[in-house]
Amino acid sequence: MKLKLLFVFAFISLISFGQQIPYNIKPPSWNQEGFSDLAPFNLPSFDLKKLQEEDVINDQNKSKPWRFGHDIYVDHNFNDVGEWTTLENGDRIWRMAYTSKGAHSLNFMFDVFKIPEGAKLYVYNDEKKDLLRPFTHHNNNTEEVLGTWLVEGNAAYIEYYQPANVIGDAKITVGSVVHGYRTAKAFEKSLGDSGNCNYDVDCDITPASDPYGLNTVKENIKTSGALILRGGTDWCSGTLINNTNNDGTPYIMTANHCGGSESTWSFRFNWRSPNPSCGTTTNSTDGTYNQTVSGAILRASSSKSDMELVEIIDASFFENNYDLVWVGWNRSTTQVPAVNFGFHHPSGDIQKVSRKDGGGYRAIDNDGTDVWRIEDWDLGVTEGGSSGSGLFNETGHLIGTLYGGNAACSGTNDNGGYDVYGRFDVAWDYGSTVSSRLSDWLDPSNSGIEILDQYPTLQTYDIDARASAGSDNAAELCGEDFTPQVTLINSGVLPLTSATVSYSIDSETNTTINWIGNLLNGESMVVDTPTYSNLGPGSHSFNINVSNPNGNADENTTNDSFTYNFNVSLAYATTTVVFDLLTDNYGDETSWSLVNGSGTIVDSRPINTYDDDTSYQEIITIPNFNECYTFTISDSQSDGICCGRFGNGSYSLKDENDSDIIIGGAFTDNESVTFSVQDPLSINRFSLENSISLYPNPVTDNLNIELTHVNENVSYQLYNTLGQQVSSGSWVSNRSHNLNMSIYETGIYFIKLFTSTSSITKKIIKK
Repeated sequence: MKLKLLFVFAFISLISFGQQIPYNIKPPSWNQEGFSDLAPFNLPSFDLKKLQEEDVINDQNKSKPWRFGHDIYVDHNFNDVGEWTTLENGDRIWRMAYTSKGAHSLNFMFDVFKIPEGAKLYVYNDEKKDLLRPFTHHNNNTEEVLGTWLVEGNAAYIEYYQPANVIGDAKITVGSVVHGYRTAKAFEKSLGDSGNCNYDVDCDITPASDPYGLNTVKENIKTSGALILRGGTDWCSGTLINNTNNDGTPYIMTANHCGGSESTWSFRFNWRSPNPSCGTTTNSTDGTYNQTVSGAILRASSSKSDMELVEIIDASFFENNYDLVWVGWNRSTTQVPAVNFGFHHPSGDIQKVSRKDGGGYRAIDNDGTDVWRIEDWDLGVTEGGSSGSGLFNETGHLIGTLYGGNAACSGTNDNGGYDVYGRFDVAWDYGSTVSSRLSDWLDPSNSGIEILDQYPTLQTYDIDARASAGSDNAAELCGEDFTPQVTLINSGVLPLTSATVSYSIDSETNTTINWIGNLLNGESMVVDTPTYSNLGPGSHSFNINVSNPNGNADENTTNDSFTYNFNVSLAYATTTVVFDLLTDNYGDETSWSLVNGSGTIVDSRPINTYDDDTSYQEIITIPNFNECYTFTISDSQSDGICCGRFGNGSYSLKDENDSDIIIGGAFTDNESVTFSVQDPLSINRFSLENSISLYPNPVTDNLNIELTHVNENVSYQLYNTLGQQVSSGSWVSNRSHNLNMSIYETGIYFIKLFTSTSSITKKIIKK
């Protein structure tokens, strides 16, 4: 029987900073006179006995969460509660205190979080011994939410600091506080909660026969492992993973069944013991290194290989944490691993490691998932909370993520059980969209590389130049110019004094810069800042190439090319948008919102609005033209509204011309689309309708598209009846084109055609 290794609710011992907290990260109120203790808000009590009775049953089932805390809703806007203080220099500080009787830890879920650049938000316990890394504008995200790591004790402070010279207003709402009711003070273990047969990651894992130097391989990449606090209440494991740009984009690979509420996730790296326990009954001692960061964006996910890829929002965290490693990967479909190993956080415990001599083998699990199967670990095991951790081959390349199994400890030995991992090679190109596969994110330049090494590289080079497009670019543009920073970086040992830098967008002609200067190892310089205006809607690629460093061939050509992919939102000429909804069997779980570019809610519906299995239509008036809007539909149970045993719901958002803005139903926590709206009176809304002809329809092979009366280039997106995009591209105006439909199955399709000023959707029948 397969047991899903779902995220386990467990508590870990928290770091007591004492007097070791660096001066430059202490909250400002700690260094000011006149700040007395606040009267805390007393969180309401709850039926602890009922939760404990549920835990007795649920703890026996590995497919259910192991919870450590109870979520208490407060909905506190910082303009309505807490205490504001203005300092003599004009700086302002807001503080709010919370206490919950009997709690062993507190952590916070912000339903609204957006702060201006230069401001900071702090979370610390009442004793000022446990302080989280300050939150800044780098933690802002499009959903305007935030989840924090835990602080120890039953009382905690939130402190917001805005210097007088900071421009902009903050938006902060404390949505809920998580009361941690199960910790080391309630049980014999917390640190060391996993089974006694587990090995700490710093234990020697050398097998009897070791031609690969396996322990060294493990040491080289162990700092890539992350403990993930998902949704404020449960644990998973994950891995920092490299991409072919070799640029340190903070991608985390984990399991699809860990997915949901990614914007509120928090991550901890390098939680390792200075006194490792290696398959013994002696508990590991705690580590003193507390590297935590909050917030992520879902990039891709698939149940086919139980894969999820997220990107950590706060990239500034990685600028100051040089010990982290982004693992390489192997997407070969024919490889046979000689040895497998993995590191993870079983039961939310300190980082552990497992090893399988002889390696795993390919298999198809009972539900059709393509997996690596590990029969009986030779060292260590995995447990709940290990879900999403990486499986590595003998060279240290990632080949899978933990999906399920029944392996466990039996004292200091394992139980002989198995584990299964979703396969990296399947996740690489599975599905028809960028949101279902890894390739678009981990190989943005479409290099075709099959095996990629870790970043930073283990090998150093005397001459090694690379480039990037800067860190301030958005993956989604709406009504704004694209202005990348063409940045030259010296990754070589010797000074970089000259280089040829060329760049282009999409298929345009390259711009070449013959740069001369002086960059030492690790230094960088912006060599150009081009501006691209009036880009058409759809996908775009900005490409940079570096050559001739110091007039020589580059000794490391793997990082000579850099690609930045982004999307330009569609524009619609409409005064209203129409939301059609068919609920599933649990209509009360569905909610939605439409917000403008400033984050102001235009219209919304909360949970408990809709009945089960019922159709609804909402007509939403657009308040302002030439502005961007984001529509988000959410499911409170993170299982969408389609398609399975809970019903076959669906939804669509259309403009007043019946053009689809978004259609769907199969999502997890939520699904969003950003679009811009133009005044219908300012453009010819019928320009495409009258100027484009499609034939034959029904079509067997080639669909002809005549653009002879269109003055703009036209982009297209082809969808099936499930709302899945199966093709996209663009065509030059004033020409005839064709679309090969012979590769698609018989049925009904919808093609969306759009320019920068208008769009139409046509139904196509494929014979």
